[in-house]
Amino acid sequence: MNAFAPDAADAWLSREFLLTDGLGGSTLLSPIGACTRRYHGLLVAAACPPVGRRVVLKTLIERFEPAHDPPVELSTHEFGPDRLRHPDGWRALASFELMPPHACVWTYRLREGVLRRHVERDRGRARVTVTYALTGAATSGRLVLRPITPMRGVHEVASDPVEARLLDARTLEVASPAGVARLIHDGDGVWQIEPERWRDFHHRLDAERGFFEREDAFCPGRLQAVIAPDVPLTLTCELLGASPPRSVVTGLGPPPTCAPRAAADQFVTLRRDGERWTTTIMAGYPWFADWGRDAMISLPGLLLETGRYDAARSVLETFASHERDGLLPNCFLDDRPTQYNAADAPLWFVHALWAYARVSGDDAIDPLLDTARAIVAAYRRGTDFDIGCDDDGLVNAGDGSVPLTWMDAYRDGVAMTPRAGKPVELSALWYHALNALAELVPGDAERRDLERQARRTRGSFARFWWPERRCLCDGLGSAGPDTTLRPNQLFAVGLPHSPLDAAQQRGVVDVVERMLLTPYGLRTLAPDDPRYVGRFEGDLWQRDQAYHNGTVWPWLIGVYVDAVLRVAGKAGRQRAAAALAPLLATQAEGMGQIAEVYDGDAPHRPGGCPAQAWSVAEVNRAQATITTTQKKNAGPRSELRGPGVGSE
Repeated sequence: MNAFAPDAADAWLSREFLLTDGLGGSTLLSPIGACTRRYHGLLVAAACPPVGRRVVLKTLIERFEPAHDPPVELSTHEFGPDRLRHPDGWRALASFELMPPHACVWTYRLREGVLRRHVERDRGRARVTVTYALTGAATSGRLVLRPITPMRGVHEVASDPVEARLLDARTLEVASPAGVARLIHDGDGVWQIEPERWRDFHHRLDAERGFFEREDAFCPGRLQAVIAPDVPLTLTCELLGASPPRSVVTGLGPPPTCAPRAAADQFVTLRRDGERWTTTIMAGYPWFADWGRDAMISLPGLLLETGRYDAARSVLETFASHERDGLLPNCFLDDRPTQYNAADAPLWFVHALWAYARVSGDDAIDPLLDTARAIVAAYRRGTDFDIGCDDDGLVNAGDGSVPLTWMDAYRDGVAMTPRAGKPVELSALWYHALNALAELVPGDAERRDLERQARRTRGSFARFWWPERRCLCDGLGSAGPDTTLRPNQLFAVGLPHSPLDAAQQRGVVDVVERMLLTPYGLRTLAPDDPRYVGRFEGDLWQRDQAYHNGTVWPWLIGVYVDAVLRVAGKAGRQRAAAALAPLLATQAEGMGQIAEVYDGDAPHRPGGCPAQAWSVAEVNRAQATITTTQKKNAGPRSELRGPGVGSE
């Protein structure tokens, strides 16, 4: 539980907590309940899970009126360019308790007793339940609630007209082109239709990102209800037609009970493909949907490490069903067609399938193997975006005009980190994928063919060597090696099959550790590079320029741990554990999640999405890897973590 001090209100307005529903929807707010982004709301629901997200119920303007004392405001927001704080519910707030993945509680001080507000997201349903409980008071009081219902897309601040109608004394319905929602209470009170607009909500975190930061939002009316001591009053709000059948929801499994698993669970959602429901992984809250690269990288840490093998298989099947010419979706978007511009996502799929097969005991993976075969075949012959394996066995990824790797910042037609030619991690992934698939296929002839291709790739990998710095360059282009010091080279060491010899592996780890390692992950560019940007701040253009040019990414700590354990063995455990400790502390001391990025320069402020799947996943996996190697005292486990058996 977090005790709240009124003089700390400003600091609490800069923090965020997350609840999820397993459908892509969220409750994301500051801990004092204020909306500080356009993406914030008590009920953000996916109309076509997990996309088509709508801000259905932004907030409730709440006031408690005791029988004999002055009214007590419960809600707090900021308004106008001066960020006027109104109402002043923060003054009565005593504590906030987060119970991830689905619930939280605010406690408010009264002259007589306390009032608690419990918010819960229903698992597998596009609904939020808000329960008020008055305790320690001798008499009843009255709650006055005004729902703010923008009924708009999450990326917008303007909304279409909203209509309100009273279905009965307890049921208020609001409708717009974005959908229909119902608010139902179970108390002694009635809804009053009183349409109005609350003007000039200020979103401070949007302002920091260079977004338009103000919003006028619709309020359909108010509820006045009596609340008696020890008799809870409950209000639900639901987006109609967005929830799957209950039989489908069971596929999400039971809610986790421990904090690390709760954080992992928040990214695992159902996906509706026509009449079919499958499982997927959200890349990050609040603005990312499900991305192929992120899902495949996150799958081991979110699902395999937590023993959720059925969900892991379903995620693999989800993306396999969308395979096209050897490519998998880069991302599913809320309002645009599926994008396929990812040269690494298919190779990460092969890795995720290999990891799944080694720990799950599933011996019926032939359909998934066929997708892996299709990926390898497409890369050997060449596919869209000029993605393919050249005669030298290394993977080419186009001319740099379209981002095809994870360093994909792109704005106004400009690729912020163009990586034309042969990015180093693609050939490292290709080498690993060939060896991983060779371990999975049943036929000797097919296995030998894959191994021959892998040997060709390994034989050419020396072209990436950068002798002056004793590490790998970032890629090979028509003008020669790209001698930029980035963390991508680490995949040639940390992936379960490495194309490097032991001396090269040590050289890469030493340079990365010296130049790129920070307490919160790895920098994306060495500080001695003139293009280095040490602060992830400013408008969208400035942030995109910094995104992969110095900004720290926590997810890279996973491959760093793998690489350190490979080159240093038992002696590397202490180094790996020390590198991981700040991220574990941040997760434990904060709101349970790990941010997308951090500044490259100290003090390394968090930025981007406040909750990112692969940040959480790779920290989970890295921690489990270190723990397992400590217990076995014999290097990485032969199943999933670290370099693995058969590594070179």
